[in-house]
Amino acid sequence: MTTADSPDTGAVDEARRREAVRLLEARHYGQAIAIFEEVLREQQEEHPAELQTIRTANFLAKALFQSGQAARAAEVQERVLLETMGAVGDRHPSALVARYNLILYLRGLGHWTAALGEARELVSIMRGGYDPGPLGLDDALAVLAATLRRSGDRAGAEPVDRELVELCVGLEGPESRAVLRATSNLALGLHQRGERVEALALISEARRGARATLDRRDRLRRDIVHNWWMIRSKVPVREVPFRGVGE
Repeated sequence: MTTADSPDTGAVDEARRREAVRLLEARHYGQAIAIFEEVLREQQEEHPAELQTIRTANFLAKALFQSGQAARAAEVQERVLLETMGAVGDRHPSALVARYNLILYLRGLGHWTAALGEARELVSIMRGGYDPGPLGLDDALAVLAATLRRSGDRAGAEPVDRELVELCVGLEGPESRAVLRATSNLALGLHQRGERVEALALISEARRGARATLDRRDRLRRDIVHNWWMIRSKVPVREVPFRGVGE
């Protein structure tokens, strides 16, 4: 029971964690990491397998990654994933988020084989059913397609992008941000493979939707218009970088 002499350690931990998140958002990485590490050490001693402890470790990995310590971030996140699966299973939202974050950190290290393995596993898990949470099958497909593209497997990314477009149309409508983003990335991949006619048709469709629904200052709209101009102008891919959207 909590008393005046025995403060609620959970509430104290949450307050310290919030302060560390504030520091992280302000890019004071060293201070944020120090607080996360201190809170995590204390939580691991008292209740190592609880979700609050796992949540703190997630934040620590994020802070490490944003500070440029990708290898340490991936190491921490891999432990987070294992501990989360041990506590709540691999279909729980916390486990799905942990795996998703691990994919991003592995990509940051250029560990493409490992990143692709985790991305394919995430899609496989979510196809089989999962507990509702912040991630959906669309997020899993998007991170798989992006990882395939970044690893150089444009042919492998194409069917995933096509499925993602179809899924997002069904979930959110034909002119939603998710559909515009997915359509632009599909067009980008097709153009990079030399399939310009279909790429131009798709990017033109995305451009029309972006101009009709998004503010001209919106980053997504600007990226789509940029890619439309690049494909329409027949600029060789090797000469000017395209803007993969939402990756």
